[in-house]
Amino acid sequence: MEKYEIESFDIRELCSRQPDRRMYEFNKMNGERIANAMKVLSEEIGEDDSYALGWQANIAMSMVDSGVDHKTANEGAGRFMKLCFGRDTSDLV
Repeated sequence: MEKYEIESFDIRELCSRQPDRRMYEFNKMNGERIANAMKVLSEEIGEDDSYALGWQANIAMSMVDSGVDHKTANEGAGRFMKLCFGRDTSDLV
């Protein structure tokens, strides 16, 4: 498994810059970090069936806890997995 490094930053240093640039740079850094995290999650979920099934099951059970039946919950979780991570989990359930 390939390791990914997420660049850290010092918020004090960031805030000492021009105030009008602070939020722009903070959002830009967070956007890059989120994009990197989504890339790592998508790759791992795409490669590891048990990891993908764990996500699928947790999402589905959250729906069941809210009163949705199991079939609908699994279908909804499957749609989420496909939209968010590009992983079809219908073969795992």
